[in-house]
Amino acid sequence: MLQSFLTGANMLAAVVIAMLFWECRNRTRDRLFGFFGLAFVLLALERVGVEILTDNPHSILYVIRLIAFL
Repeated sequence: MLQSFLTGANMLAAVVIAMLFWECRNRTRDRLFGFFGLAFVLLALERVGVEILTDNPHSILYVIRLIAFL
């Protein structure tokens, strides 16, 4: 139960950070902020996938994380 809560909190934090980066992107028109925002959205989606597939995480989750870090 605690692990599910912490995974949800991690996902929510990633979404909030993505929204902050998108706000900075809209103010400055810098593409780098947009890329950071997209990366944090991907990390949030990866966290949702980890929570759904708790017993057997598939390699697609690691591919999503790899794309976010690239």
